[in-house]
Amino acid sequence: MYARNDFKRRYYPHAKRALAAARRRFAAWIDVRVARWIERCARNVEAAQGLFPDQKPTEFGMERELSRFIPTLG
Repeated sequence: MYARNDFKRRYYPHAKRALAAARRRFAAWIDVRVARWIERCARNVEAAQGLFPDQKPTEFGMERELSRFIPTLG
């Protein structure tokens, strides 16, 4: 018994463009969500700093934290 695919595949000439547009829309949606999350984190940090006014921020604190995630040459 020989199995065959005897149907014609549909041809979508604009499928690549449609998929690229969908990818761009999805990336923009993700960017908006990440931006909102970062803003929320910044507001939380500001609120937390108000709870502890007697503590002085450490020098290069944020830079040191980011250095764990961002490799540097040197």
